Amino acid sequence: MLYVVTQVNQALGEDHLLKYDCDTWDHGFMVINLSQKKVYFLEGVTIFTDTPPDRSEFYASSEDDDYSVRLWLKDFDPYLENPASSFSFTWSVDVMNGSEELIGNNYTEGFCTRVSHH
Repeated sequence: MLYVVTQVNQALGEDHLLKYDCDTWDHGFMVINLSQKKVYFLEGVTIFTDTPPDRSEFYASSEDDDYSVRLWLKDFDPYLENPASSFSFTWSVDVMNGSEELIGNNYTEGFCTRVSHH
């Protein structure tokens, strides 16, 4: 947890950041670093893909040996000069064991509203 908090604090000192309140069901805040194409959300970091599969839905993901995280942002386009003031999201994570077998997953969705632009 300390690692993620440190990453977010470092990200907040950089340009091209958007902060959204995603308080539906206690999700907290989502910080989007447009310069580095990173999203800080739910104690993790996901990376934007280079080409959105659908211009109205932007996709970010990350994977390691234990987790596969996917985040879809509906009606959010990080290439616009004035990114969306609000959007909905879908977030999911698959949890793997050491043998790459699925041992659990989490799924949630909600709505985010921009609270600041740096």
